[in-house]
Amino acid sequence: MTGWIFLLGLIVRLPVLLFGAAHVPPAADGRFYHVVAERIAHGQGYTWLWPDGAVTYAAHYPIGYPALVGLGYALFGSHPWVAMAEGAVLGALGAAAMVEPCRRAVLASPWPNRASRVATLTGLLLAVAPSLVAYVPAMMTEVPVAALGALCLRTSLWTRDRPTLGRCLVLALLAGLSILFRPQMLLLSPVWGLLAISGTWRRRLALAALVSAGSLLVVLPWTLRNCERMEHCLLVSANGGWNLLIGTFPEGQGAWIGIDGERVPEQCRTVFQEAEKDACFGQAGLRRIRERPLPWLALLPAKWRATFDFTGAAASHLHEAGALGERGRLLLGGVEIVSQRLGYLAGLLGLGALARVRRPGLSGWIVLGLVMLGVAGLLGLGAWLGFGALSVLGALCLGPDLDPGTTFPLAAIFTTALVHGVFFGAGRYSLPLVLWTGPWLALGLAWLGEAALGSRAGPQGRTFDTRAPSRG
Repeated sequence: MTGWIFLLGLIVRLPVLLFGAAHVPPAADGRFYHVVAERIAHGQGYTWLWPDGAVTYAAHYPIGYPALVGLGYALFGSHPWVAMAEGAVLGALGAAAMVEPCRRAVLASPWPNRASRVATLTGLLLAVAPSLVAYVPAMMTEVPVAALGALCLRTSLWTRDRPTLGRCLVLALLAGLSILFRPQMLLLSPVWGLLAISGTWRRRLALAALVSAGSLLVVLPWTLRNCERMEHCLLVSANGGWNLLIGTFPEGQGAWIGIDGERVPEQCRTVFQEAEKDACFGQAGLRRIRERPLPWLALLPAKWRATFDFTGAAASHLHEAGALGERGRLLLGGVEIVSQRLGYLAGLLGLGALARVRRPGLSGWIVLGLVMLGVAGLLGLGAWLGFGALSVLGALCLGPDLDPGTTFPLAAIFTTALVHGVFFGAGRYSLPLVLWTGPWLALGLAWLGEAALGSRAGPQGRTFDTRAPSRG
């Protein structure tokens, strides 16, 4: 069935791809990716041509995405539609990869008889998710990163079925590739290792260390290139210092703001080499945090609002590229946000039901309170609060064997909140969560299916009963 979901994902993306090829030029970071990919395709490597004719080595953004696009340009010509086609294939592949994690999440729930049907339905919904489909014309990293995360999760399950060295190495390879696309994926490498094996914590931690080390070995050649060419060692890219400093300015209200004018630290104004400037900005950011820690911490809610509340990423990008007017941006952005929130609400209900089963000693009032907080947050109080409620319920649902379908979405939300709480937020950074929280959506659909049929079989029949559970 996953093949049909992949095919459906491609079909629904084809009209958007054709529209993008005709009307959507590279915009935002995509302009940079397009230029660098052209240079890579022409054998000039990750370099930058300056107006005065000088050529310098570069590493401002991660190498993964421009290298992928550069490969496509080398094969099919330097046309933005090539990058869009790659995004369409990866988006469909990511949705297909999530089917098995969704199936296993439901199998480990009180509603296992619905596992196959619910997993298929969830895969179909992910394949046609408006936010993911409408983002196809964007030459940006979010869809490839989402797909790589889904493939890593699927590979973790494959490894869990038969933990061999070969399968572990495949998982480490995919994890390393994901880091080359987005360095913060390094935080998820040990999670995939933990989920790729069952048994004692010693075995899990050993595999987590193996996968993490293997992923860093994949990245190592690029790191060595940076050490040699950039006059400063960089794991992947040279924008961490920039992003840290950006996240200290209150006028940015938790989102991106340019480092220009008076915002350029005085000690960095005569530093021009890319890696050294990034290091200088990073030191300035740390200094600002040390000097005023409370104002920096006070920016956390604004950063999380920017990341989790304003999530019409495709509409915003198409508007910036000139392919959508203001009315179109509002309409498509509304469709994106509503469809996302409905999926998260379903997941919230499923987690609430599962928490009552897996934590029978927990007061039903606590679960109900978390569900109501999540509903209120997702319906308007603040989606970041809704994600907080989702995360607490997800933590309550963790079993001793670390069910991957329950655990990975929790780790994904936590790392997203951590990274963009430290740096700065934007709605596109939460876009991969639409895919990665698929197992929670599947749990919600399974529970809703039980509720719709009025089933009273098993403990789920009293999910939201606020009385103390029976001890008999």
